[in-house]
Amino acid sequence: MASIQRRRERWRVQVRRHGLPPLSKTFDRHEEARRWAHKLEGRIAADDFVDLSEARQTSLGEALERYLIEATPAKKGSKQERNRIKAWLRDPLADRPLASVRSLDIAAWRNERVAGTHGCCVAALAARRAPQPTPSREAAAAIGAPTRIAQCGGARGARSSCRN
Repeated sequence: MASIQRRRERWRVQVRRHGLPPLSKTFDRHEEARRWAHKLEGRIAADDFVDLSEARQTSLGEALERYLIEATPAKKGSKQERNRIKAWLRDPLADRPLASVRSLDIAAWRNERVAGTHGCCVAALAARRAPQPTPSREAAAAIGAPTRIAQCGGARGARSSCRN
């Protein structure tokens, strides 16, 4: 149940529910306060309420650093994962609050990284991530596709399988 109290010239709403932090907001008009309380209680009752207060206070970089310390060391490919996380941490996206990071932001980050590599690296990466039946050499030549994935070394450095 919401509690609406007059505070000087304004109205403060407090909603307290078990398992959730107390939520409050101040309004100029009593009707606005009542509407907000009713809407919030409806969302909580429908299990549609998500508290984003912690996500607003935590940056993507902080979450990644915590993951790097707590989860990554126990993994088999921890060295590779550590390098991927460090790449994320160098990006300005890591400074943003978790609540403001959207799937479009992550897709844009991915596209920027892919654009910085040679085409054959992208083809090799795509081939590893989404295995599909390989067409015969004749069928590949007919549609203008390469008959094998070229190896390239330029954009990724000396340690990769890329040799261009």
